[in-house]
Amino acid sequence: MRGRVDVARASLALAQTLQDAAESRRARGLATLPEVLQAREQSARGAYDLQESIAGETDARMALLEAMGVRPTTPVSVASLAGRALPAAMEDTAEKLIDRALAQRPDLMARVATLRARDADIAKAEAEFRPRIVVAGDLGQNIGRVRTEGLPGWSNVNQPAYGAAIAIELPIFDGGLRRDRLAVARSQRRIAEDELERARDQTVRQVVKAYEDLKVTLRRRDAAIALLTAAEKSHDAAIDSYRSGVATFIDVTNAQTALTKARTVDIETRSAVFTAAASLAFSTGDLAPHQP
Repeated sequence: MRGRVDVARASLALAQTLQDAAESRRARGLATLPEVLQAREQSARGAYDLQESIAGETDARMALLEAMGVRPTTPVSVASLAGRALPAAMEDTAEKLIDRALAQRPDLMARVATLRARDADIAKAEAEFRPRIVVAGDLGQNIGRVRTEGLPGWSNVNQPAYGAAIAIELPIFDGGLRRDRLAVARSQRRIAEDELERARDQTVRQVVKAYEDLKVTLRRRDAAIALLTAAEKSHDAAIDSYRSGVATFIDVTNAQTALTKARTVDIETRSAVFTAAASLAFSTGDLAPHQP
């Protein structure tokens, strides 16, 4: 919305320039009254469009504050896209971007961790079918005094006590409980593997689409720059020719309309490049890389 306000403000300046030229030509007897009136109408329309763009920017700011959950009176400073450098041309191939996404996207890493947990569950369930060797031991010290009835005095006791045991546990019958646990563990493992494969396939599609979108957007951006340059030159030539009495009022208004459209396309393509670059960074996991 900030870019639209800038375009509307620039369009108003163009309309005022045309009005000044028409007023000057009228004073010299080279322009008609309808031309002057149309130029004034262009300026008034430009002023209205500017205020409408400002109102749209205000609505967008209020919607942003509401989405953030802060007070509507909170001051927010929004950076203009005009001062930001555009992303560089694509250097990595789609295959490299896919490999990077599969290696670092947090959602894929979470599904891989789930799959490993399911493998551990299977190993635990399979271990229940094998005999277990249990080794136990104890160590202590027997300290005290003993007295026998009928005999005088006490006898002191201070002897170490220790022992060791080895047992083998053999699973015999459990009504199929271990078999069912193993089947459930394997089923959950297959589900986790299928979910991981679906997530990987979806990631590949997202990366390829974002990659192609960014390439197309960069080409559109180059075309928009060429269009804006041509429109600026055409308008400058038209307004100069109009001041000199060569071009007509219609020629200038057509050039102004084309320049305004070219500026709008320039803003839209610039914004689209940043959006496409952010989408690609999100799809590859560059916005939130996995930390091992």
